[in-house]
Amino acid sequence: MLLASETCLTHHAGMLIRLAVMLLIALACRAAAAACDAGDQVVVSADRIEITRPAPGQALVGWIEMTGAEWEVLADGAPLPVWPERSGRLPLHVPASGESRMLTLPLRHAAGPDSRLPRVELECLDALDPAAQRQALLVDLAGAHARLSKSAAPLKAMRWVGRMAGALWRSAGDGKAVDWIEHQALLLAITGSQRGIAAAWAERLQSRAESRGDEKLSAHAELIAGQMLLMLAPEPARRHLGAAEERFRSLGDDYYAAVARQELCLHLRLSGDPERAVDCYARVIATHRRLGESDSALRTQLNRATALSSLGRYDEAFAQLNEAERTAVGTVDPSLRAALLRQRAQFQTWRGQFGAALKLLRQLRRHYDQVMDPVWSAHTDFLIGTNFLLAGEPIRALEYYDQAEQRIAGTPHVHLRIKIRLAKSVTHTALDRSADAIEFAREALEDVDQANDLLTEQSAWMRLSEALLAAGRDMQAAEALERLPGDLTPRLKLQKALITAELGRADEARPSWQEELDVALAADQLLLAMRIGERLVHELAEMGDDEAALAQATRLFARVIPVVRSLRSPALRDALSGQLHGIVVELLAFQPEGPVSAGRAETIRALLWKLADAHSATGGVEDSELLLKLEKQLGLELLPGGNGPEVASGSLHLALIDAESQAETGGPQRLPGTERLVLGKNQRFAAPLIGRRAGGWLVFDGAAWSWWPMDVQGLRGARNGLVDALSDGHADGDQVAEYSRHLREALGLHRWVDESVERLWLLMHRELAVLPLDIVLPGAAHTAVGWVIFPGNTDRPTPSRVWALGVDASGGSPLPELSAVSREVSEVHAIWPADAHGRSEARASRGRLFEALADQDALVHLAAHGRASRTHYEGSGLWMADAEGRPDFVSAYRLRTSPVKAALVVLSACETGQGAGRQGIGIGGVASSLAEAGAGSVVGARWAVGDRAALAFSLAFHRALKQHPADPERALAVATAEIRRIPTLRNPTHWSGWFVLSRGVPGPGESVESRAEKPTNGRPLG
Repeated sequence: MLLASETCLTHHAGMLIRLAVMLLIALACRAAAAACDAGDQVVVSADRIEITRPAPGQALVGWIEMTGAEWEVLADGAPLPVWPERSGRLPLHVPASGESRMLTLPLRHAAGPDSRLPRVELECLDALDPAAQRQALLVDLAGAHARLSKSAAPLKAMRWVGRMAGALWRSAGDGKAVDWIEHQALLLAITGSQRGIAAAWAERLQSRAESRGDEKLSAHAELIAGQMLLMLAPEPARRHLGAAEERFRSLGDDYYAAVARQELCLHLRLSGDPERAVDCYARVIATHRRLGESDSALRTQLNRATALSSLGRYDEAFAQLNEAERTAVGTVDPSLRAALLRQRAQFQTWRGQFGAALKLLRQLRRHYDQVMDPVWSAHTDFLIGTNFLLAGEPIRALEYYDQAEQRIAGTPHVHLRIKIRLAKSVTHTALDRSADAIEFAREALEDVDQANDLLTEQSAWMRLSEALLAAGRDMQAAEALERLPGDLTPRLKLQKALITAELGRADEARPSWQEELDVALAADQLLLAMRIGERLVHELAEMGDDEAALAQATRLFARVIPVVRSLRSPALRDALSGQLHGIVVELLAFQPEGPVSAGRAETIRALLWKLADAHSATGGVEDSELLLKLEKQLGLELLPGGNGPEVASGSLHLALIDAESQAETGGPQRLPGTERLVLGKNQRFAAPLIGRRAGGWLVFDGAAWSWWPMDVQGLRGARNGLVDALSDGHADGDQVAEYSRHLREALGLHRWVDESVERLWLLMHRELAVLPLDIVLPGAAHTAVGWVIFPGNTDRPTPSRVWALGVDASGGSPLPELSAVSREVSEVHAIWPADAHGRSEARASRGRLFEALADQDALVHLAAHGRASRTHYEGSGLWMADAEGRPDFVSAYRLRTSPVKAALVVLSACETGQGAGRQGIGIGGVASSLAEAGAGSVVGARWAVGDRAALAFSLAFHRALKQHPADPERALAVATAEIRRIPTLRNPTHWSGWFVLSRGVPGPGESVESRAEKPTNGRPLG
C-alpha cells in the first residue's frame, strides 16, 4: 500500500465513553448553571496556550486554528495530530473540572519561518443554540479521537460510537452534526482497517457535503473513498481519486492535489502499468519539491523505487533510494526514516543478501519497539520470518511469524493477521506438515469476512486447496476450489486450472498450457512456469508423445538450470530443483515397466546430472539485474503476501549466504570427470524418481536402461515406521521384519536386483536418504551399496595418508560424553602403516579439521558429536572444540563452502546422513555437504549411534578398507557383516545405519579394483 496511507490512529473505547458521559453531563447542566463568559480566558504565547477554566457546571468548546505546519500543540511531549492532515483545525474542549484553575497546553514552533501564533476560538457551551451544541459535542469527540494514545480496541470504540451517533442523529436537525457523526465513524473504520466500511462512510460524507456546497469537505471525503477502494475496487477508486484531484485544484490546494495524484500513481502500478506509474511518481516528486514538501517527496520517492524494481530496472531503483536517502536528511518524521530502512531491507532480501536484510530489519524493529508501535513491530517480525524462510530456515521463520501474530492479538488488523497465517501455512507445507498447513489456511479463512477483501478471500481459499492437495486429500481440495468467490484474476484462474488438472478432472476446460508456459517464461515467473511445464509434460507423456515431452523438459531445464546455479536462497533453489525433478518424473509417468530406449534414458539421466550439478553450486552472481529480478519474483511466488542477537557459540545461527561468506571459504570444487556413465561387470545404477503420487526406478545395467515403478505411498508409510523403530534404538526383530517386507513390496527391488548384482549405485534422493537398504535388498550379504550425488562417472582417487581426529566437546555443555574417542583415534591410526600416518589428535579443533579436509587424497577419520536438522540449513553439523575445550559448532553449510580435497572422509558421528533439502542433493546433512565440497567419498551414519557401536564399526571398517583401499562400499559391506556377528550389536540399529556417499560412480573404463593402481599424491594405502 502507498506509504502515505500506511499509518493510522487507534483509539481507546473506555476513554471515549468517559469523555462522552462528561460532555453529556455538561450539556445537561447547562440550563442550571450561571452564565458563562468566554472572553479574556485565553492567552497564546510563543511556548504555550493558557486557558482559564470556566465556572463549575460550564464548559468551553471550540478550535485551535493552526497557521500551518509550523506550530504543534503538545501533550506529554508529543504533538497532537490533526486529522485530516493539514486541515489546520484542532478541536478543543475545556471542562470546569481539573486540578488547576488554569489549563496549559505547551506550544512548539516545529519548522519553517516564524509566523503568526495559532488562534484559539472558544465559546461557552450554553451560548450556542441546541443544534450547534450537538455539533460542538461531536467536534470535541473528534478531537478526543485524534488525541488518544494507541490501543488495541478500535473496533469496540467504533461499535460504541455508532450507537452514540445513532442517538444524536435522531435529534440532530443540523446537517453539520450529521457530517461530524459520519466523520467519526469513518475515522474509526480506517483505524480498524475496515476499508470497505470506511469507503462507504466516505462516499456518504462526500455526497452530503457536495449537496450543501462544502467543496473542501467533499474533496477530502472523495480522496479518502479513493484511498480505501484502491485494494478493493480499482476502477471506482480511480474515479474518486481523479475527482478529488480536480476538486483540490479548483480550491487552489496544490498539496492535496498532489496527494490525490500520488494515489493515482499507485492505481497505475496495481493495475499492471508500472511504466506509467514511474513517470507519474516523477511528476508528483517534482510538485512536492516545488512546494517545499520534503517529507511528501520522500514518500513518493520510496514508492517510485518500488515501481522501478517491479520493472526490473534495479540500477534506477537503487539510484532513487539513494536520492530518498538524501531527502531524508532533512526530515523530522521518524516514520519516514523507518519506511526508508524497510525499503532498503526489502531490496537486500530480493538480492538474496538475507544477513544484510536481517540486520536492517532488526534495527527497524528496535525503532518500532521504542515508539511502542505493535502493528509495525509485527509487520517487521513478519519480514524477518520471510527472510529466514527464504534463507532455508523455516523453523526460525515460524518463530517470528508466531511473534508477529502475538503482537497484533486482539487488534483489528485483519489483513496482517491473514497474511501471517497464510505464510505459516506455506511454511508448514515446506516442512511436510500437512495438518498444520491446512489448519493455518483454515484460520486465515476465519478472518476473511472481517477483511472485506475479495482478493484476500480468494488467496486464502487457494492456499487451503493447495495445502489439501499436498496432503493427498483430493476431494476436499476440489471442494475448496469450488468455494473460490467472485471473478478470479488471470493468475488465480491459472492456479485453479493447475490444481484442477492435478486432481484429474479432465472434463473441465483447460487453458493452453503451451501458451501459458510461454507467457510465464517471458515474465520470468519461474515457479509458476515450472508448474505449468510439469502439467504440459504430463499431458504430452499421457498422449504418448514422448519426443515432445522430452523437448519441453529440455527447454525448461535450459532456461532454469542457470538460475538454480545462481540463486543465493537455498529455499528458492530447493523450490526450483524440486519442480525440475517433478518434470523428470512426469517424463516416465506413463512408461510401462521394462525397457526404455537408450536415447530417451540418456537424455533423462543428463537432465538429472545437470540438476545435481546446478543444485550443488554456491549461488550468487554479482551485479546481475536478472538475478535480482528472479530472487524477488521467486520469493514473492514462494510466499503469498510476502510483499512483512548474536547467539552463543554452539547455537544455531543464520549463515550469510552472500558473496562475502563464499569468498572466505573459497567455495566447493567443480565436479571433475564426465557426464558419461559406464559400469563394471555385475553392477547396476538406479535413479529413484519420486513424485507426489507416483514414482519408480530408472535402472542401467551397463548395457540397457529399464523402468520399474514403485508404490510411493506404501514406501513412505513403511519407511517412516522402520526408520523410527531403528533410530529409537529399540527395534524389535519381528517389527523390523514386518516393515522390511512392506518396503520390499513398495520399492519393487526384487524385480530388478537379484543375487548376481555385486554392486549397486543409487542416486541420492531425500525420500530414500535415511532408508537402510541393507535390510531390504535381496542378496544384501554380498551386494555392496553406494550412494552418489551425481548420476555420472567421476574420478575417485585412492587415499594415500591417514588423519585420525577426534573430539569430545561435552565439557561444560549439555552434550553427552564421548568416552571412547581417544581409544578410537589411537586404534584407527594403529591399523594403518606408519609411513601412511598423517596426524592423530584426540582433541581436534575446527582449524585442524579443515586442514585435514584440504589435504589432497587424504583419508580423514573423525570421531565427534554430529547433529542433523531436517528443517534448518544451518542446523546440521559437527561439534568440534575451541582452545578451551568448549563446544564449537561447524555447520554443514560451512563445510560445503570449504575446499575439501580428501579422497575419503569417515564420520564416526551421529546423524551425518540427515539434513534439510527437498531433493537430498543440496545443502543438507554433513555427508552430502562434504561430497559436494569435493570429498571423493564420505562414510556416515543415518541416525544416532552409541559409543560402543561406533567404535566397533570404525575398527571393522578400517580393517576392511586396508584390504580394499579403493573400495569403501565393499569395506562397508564387510564391516557391517562383521558387526552383525557380535551378539551385543546384532540388532539392526547398530549396523544398518552406516552408508557410503560418493560424488559419482567410479571413473569410466576402470573397475573398482583397478583404481588401487592409479597414481595418487602419495603412495596408495593398502
